[in-house]
Amino acid sequence: MILLLLTQIQLSFGVSTSRVRSQQSHTLQAMLPDISLQTIHNKQNIFALNISEAYDIDLIDEDGKIIETPYVSLDNLDLDHFIVENQCVAFPKYPQLTELMDYHIWNSSNDTFYSEIITATDYSNMYVVTQDLVLLQFKLSTKYWVVSQQLKQIDLKQYINLEDQSIRTNAYFSCPKGHLNCLVISQYGAFWIPKFVDFDDPKTEILPEQDKNFIIRKEIIKIFTFESIVAIAAGEDGVDIYRCGYKISSNFEKKIYYLTTIGNVQMEMNSNQQIYIIGVKINDTLLYVLDEDLGLFIFDIQNISKSVLKMRIPIPRTIAFDFYGNTLMVVAETVNHIQYILEIFLDFNANTYYVNRVYVDDFTFVDIQMTDEYAFFIAEDTHMIIKHSIFNGFVKNNKELVRTFFEDQLIKFQHFTQVVEQSQRYSKTIYYVGLSKKSIHAWKFRNYNSFIACSFDSRVEKQYTLKSNASYCYQDQEKSPYIQCQMIQKISVTSDGTLLESDSLTLIITVSCISSAIFILLIVLLCTKWRKFVKSIKEKTDKLRNKQDYNRIEQEKNP
Repeated sequence: MILLLLTQIQLSFGVSTSRVRSQQSHTLQAMLPDISLQTIHNKQNIFALNISEAYDIDLIDEDGKIIETPYVSLDNLDLDHFIVENQCVAFPKYPQLTELMDYHIWNSSNDTFYSEIITATDYSNMYVVTQDLVLLQFKLSTKYWVVSQQLKQIDLKQYINLEDQSIRTNAYFSCPKGHLNCLVISQYGAFWIPKFVDFDDPKTEILPEQDKNFIIRKEIIKIFTFESIVAIAAGEDGVDIYRCGYKISSNFEKKIYYLTTIGNVQMEMNSNQQIYIIGVKINDTLLYVLDEDLGLFIFDIQNISKSVLKMRIPIPRTIAFDFYGNTLMVVAETVNHIQYILEIFLDFNANTYYVNRVYVDDFTFVDIQMTDEYAFFIAEDTHMIIKHSIFNGFVKNNKELVRTFFEDQLIKFQHFTQVVEQSQRYSKTIYYVGLSKKSIHAWKFRNYNSFIACSFDSRVEKQYTLKSNASYCYQDQEKSPYIQCQMIQKISVTSDGTLLESDSLTLIITVSCISSAIFILLIVLLCTKWRKFVKSIKEKTDKLRNKQDYNRIEQEKNP
């Protein structure tokens, strides 16, 4: 089955002339200074490595044997929970995900389905919109990670001319950077709502304002907001691009301005070619557009009104995509409805791309979120976190790059805020919020640095060789997905052992013997001094007695 899948993927890419099918890689080596580690017996000893970014580690003992690293689950609570017995074990960098909140949304109807969630972190407000265009507001406290739901709800259908109020649609939020208002966008229009007003405030009347410049489309599939630019994937109608406010600094202006539409002409397709855009993203001057059957199109939009097609990657039956830097992740499926994930490296200078990995699993994915190191794949119940941007020849086992977590009927998974914590154990903490069928969730995502854990129950002295692989060794090193740095370091580990084995016991005995000898010498000296003192007193007493006897005799002779 996997062989057939790979064959289908190769065929689907065969029409492109810009694909690089093989890629040379390079491994640089660096020798790090030797280090010595002192451990305490019967205790887990944790030592952070100098190269905290290592994604692959081999710890080799004196006999040349590689010590196997145990699998680390995503929900592992802390480093101290690792059980290491009479050895040292090296752990590469790994993620940890902890759920902080699971709030069940109150609603009078059991038939309510939720479409989208957005957080206005500068005002601690959270918004959820239902598929029948009812807007809910929540107050989020990040100190204790608790949510309070506002009682008042806003029904956007009241502001739309509808003959039938029982509608079902997917609505999306757009909160332009720095703006005081957010947009709620659906196929029925776009509405401005304030993101700093409490719905339950009796002194404030909230009146959503429909934007007259918004072009009504038959369907809205995805939207993406980059600063003040909003891009909308509208299926057969292509991609509509707007600017929020006439100027970037127009934070108070509740108006969008139509800029252009990306369609067949810009995609360099025949006018009779059917397009169906299901995804869109923007990064600086690049626009990424995902067509369901034609694949991914990348445009240069330095001049938005005159976008230039920069690259095309043909991928049939696509589902979702995301990117970070020059790494692209795409979810697609075969003709047999087997979903797979493509990890693709982009080279914009040469206008080429390289398929680095293909992940196949029995999941049904609906969305992707990427960070600088990890890609989060949201499915129906089981979700995946994959470490990306590592060349396929650099890691011994691809499974080490994949972690899974579970949440039933998860719809959305969004970045909330990032906190850089000062700790040797982890480099940073990122918070996420999510929306399932009936609940709001929050997670804490920690990225642990690589480390060595040692534990011994007796006195030992061991020598290890540590080989760490990372994307780079030095800050000014050339960075490329096809270059890795392998660092080699000698490590000496000493355990103090039990009290009977430790140097502390020898020291205690030595000190005790010396102290005892000094004490005995003092006793002997005192005894000698005391005997001399007693003898001196006795001699003086005898002399005095003899003198008294002599005086008495003299008195008797001379009466």
